[in-house]
Amino acid sequence: MSLEDLRKDIDDIDTRVVKLLAERERAARKIGALKRKGNRQVHDAARENKVIEHIRQLAVKEDINPENVERLYQMVMAASRSVQGTEVAFQGQDGAYSQEAALDFFAGKGLAHYTVSTAVANRQGLKFYAGHGLEPLQTVLLGRVQR
Repeated sequence: MSLEDLRKDIDDIDTRVVKLLAERERAARKIGALKRKGNRQVHDAARENKVIEHIRQLAVKEDINPENVERLYQMVMAASRSVQGTEVAFQGQDGAYSQEAALDFFAGKGLAHYTVSTAVANRQGLKFYAGHGLEPLQTVLLGRVQR
């Protein structure tokens, strides 16, 4: 087989992959609607852990690198969460005022939230995990939190 033939094979595979991703996104949108109707959180860590465990097993079975497949699926699941509802990263821990403010501000919008320990990590989390970030006003005004 020539290089051009192999690239054509890759192009055909990519077409099938994108169609499957579109099918997955449509299913994720339906799941998001059910979660909003049931007033459930978008982010379901237990479900995501099961998906990761499953795809890692499939990767091993197919003799491909499970770490690469897991990294890819982290992005696939992030995309699924983004079509299910609003994502926000906030500073603090579960139960923090930032979490309360996020839940209150984004009420009824299907919220996936990510707890981030520092303002700097919040900004990094905002770029990778979430479409919105919530930081305490004193952090914004006074700068980086000192340990």
